[in-house]
Amino acid sequence: MTIDHESPERQPQVVSRLGLYLPPALLLTLALAWCGYWYYSANLAGQVLDKIRAAEAAKGRSWTCADQKIAGFPFRIELHCASISFEATPDGRPMRIRTGPLHAATQIYAPTLVLADVDGPLMMEVDGASTSATWENLRVSVRFSNQLERLSLAMTGPVVEVKSPTGELFASDAKSAEFHLRYDPARPIEDRAVDLALQLTQMSSPALNGLIGTPEKVDLGVSGVATKLADLPPQGWRSLLESWRNQGGNFVIESGKFAKGSVLVDAKGAINLDPSRRLQGKLDVSAIGIGPLLARFGLGGGGVTQLLGSLLTRKDGTPVQWPMQMQDGRVQLGPFRTGQVLAPLY
Repeated sequence: MTIDHESPERQPQVVSRLGLYLPPALLLTLALAWCGYWYYSANLAGQVLDKIRAAEAAKGRSWTCADQKIAGFPFRIELHCASISFEATPDGRPMRIRTGPLHAATQIYAPTLVLADVDGPLMMEVDGASTSATWENLRVSVRFSNQLERLSLAMTGPVVEVKSPTGELFASDAKSAEFHLRYDPARPIEDRAVDLALQLTQMSSPALNGLIGTPEKVDLGVSGVATKLADLPPQGWRSLLESWRNQGGNFVIESGKFAKGSVLVDAKGAINLDPSRRLQGKLDVSAIGIGPLLARFGLGGGGVTQLLGSLLTRKDGTPVQWPMQMQDGRVQLGPFRTGQVLAPLY
């Protein structure tokens, strides 16, 4: 006798669809949140620009960004201007500056670094003189927190023409030009120090060629630390220098190099401005080939010029080192006080 055992029926399993819908839902929520954050940041950037322009206008400085547009979604905030215009009256002298298009951008997750590309031409009118400049590329880099921390400008192929109030035209061009500014955190806070660096490569200037008497291009590099400069308010260059002088500012030249043909000069030291607004200070100068240059300027006159020329020229071409002192408008090389009289800077 066979007994059949009936197997109990299996209950159908309920499959949860939560795992299927949850990832897309989270992704959609994240995307919507990011969109909201970007549009909020873009709107905030526009408000910040408006506040900066209003604050500048209150100080008599007018900035205009033509056809301003903010873009860059989803990861950047970009500012586009068809042109940039600036008007002010520093030192009581009207100034007008205009450039071509500007494109500035910052990553939305790193808003303290801004990179900008500026197109030419640049046109500037100030104190009766007009300046025009063109270039191949101009990149500006700005890093800030509560204040400006670092500013860098790198330019390739600059060409500059300056027309003086009397109609004289001065032109120059270079392969490249760089300028760097950084607040120096390593020095005592009371020094209010700023690191500065300027580099010009293969600069050609007919005016400089006529002054020195040789046609070769110039390589120039200066770097150092300026004290009492940080936190000075933006102003015209004359007022800025005067404020710096009144506060006892010094410029410590850590490296100063000038090369033009056979003339090579390397200088280190410290300079500032005397009460008559002339350069003063002491420099340690290492030079090659400046004997003929001194003779061209007639420093010291007569036998002194000839003696200086021979002392500052070595037959083997090695550098000659001399201390240089500027005081009371006079220039002294070693024990020789030259006839050169320095004019006030402003």
